[in-house]
Amino acid sequence: MDCDLCRETAPTVFARHAPGGYSYVRKQPETAKEESLVRECVEGCCVSTIHGDGDTFDWQAIPADTPYYLTPEGRAAHERFLDFKNGSCCKRRPNFLVRFFQRIFRNDRNA
Repeated sequence: MDCDLCRETAPTVFARHAPGGYSYVRKQPETAKEESLVRECVEGCCVSTIHGDGDTFDWQAIPADTPYYLTPEGRAAHERFLDFKNGSCCKRRPNFLVRFFQRIFRNDRNA
């Protein structure tokens, strides 16, 4: 949500990323006035996405996302790919278009 409250309240601290449609912290507050404006933004944020606990937050506690190729789904997809690497996947499955056109031509002959 891009409500513009933070950019209006503390324009020297917050900026807008136009292509993404979101606000971001342009720079950390340097003066007491900027810090008070940022605190006002934290309290007034309607979706609670602005936080002031960056110094005390345990950033190491958040586990990194597992890459897709290491998930069970990714490994299964990779195994299916390896099965088809030496042969075409079409050899194992009936070709839909061939069956479709055969059905059309059969119906034309019967009509």
